[in-house]
Amino acid sequence: MVGRAKPARAIYDSLLSQSHLGKCPFCGFGQASTLDHYLPKAKYPQFSVLPFNLVPSCKDCNTGKSTAIATTAEGQSLHPYFDHQNFIDDQWLYAKVRETKPATIYFFVKAPEQWDDISKERVKAHFNAFKLNSRYSVEAGNELVSLRDVLVNYCQLFGSEWVRKHLEIEANSSASQHSNSWKTAMLQALVASDWYCDGGFQ
Repeated sequence: MVGRAKPARAIYDSLLSQSHLGKCPFCGFGQASTLDHYLPKAKYPQFSVLPFNLVPSCKDCNTGKSTAIATTAEGQSLHPYFDHQNFIDDQWLYAKVRETKPATIYFFVKAPEQWDDISKERVKAHFNAFKLNSRYSVEAGNELVSLRDVLVNYCQLFGSEWVRKHLEIEANSSASQHSNSWKTAMLQALVASDWYCDGGFQ
C-alpha cells in the first residue's frame, strides 16, 4: 500500500487524511505521515491491511512504540477511534513546573477517581508506550521560550497578577479544545505555580 505506484496507495492516502488537522492521534502533536498497525502486522498479518487496524500516526509514535502485545487489559494502549469517550472527555494528563532556570515542565498521568482500575492503568500504559513525558517536555520547553517575552511584558506593564490572568485564559482556551493535550497540562501547571507567575519565567 505504501509505494506510490501501488494500486492501493489511494486507500493509504485516504486513511492518512482522516487524522484531525493532520495531527497524530497517539501523541497529539506530531504530523501524521504514516499508518500505524495498532495490532502489529508481524503478529497479526491477517489484519495488516484492515482499515480499522491502520491508524494515522507520526513517525516517532509509529517507530518508537514497542511491538510487544499487551497480555492484560491494563497494559493495552489507547485506540484513538474505538475506545470509550471518557478517555477524551475526562482529563488524565497533568504537569508540574520545575523551579529551574529556565523553568522546565514534567508530565504525569492522574486518572479520575471514578474510573475503573483497568482504565486507570491503560492511560498509564499509553503514556509510557509512546514515551510522552520526555516528548511533551521538549515541546513545552520550546513553548516556554516563545511565551517568555509575552509574560515579561505583562509583568512590566500590569504586574504579576496579570501574568496569571493571561495564563488562565490560555489554559481555559486550550482545555476547551483538548483536555489532554500537553499544552493544556503545561498551561494549567503554570497557572498553579506561584513561583512561575511571580517571575520565575524571567
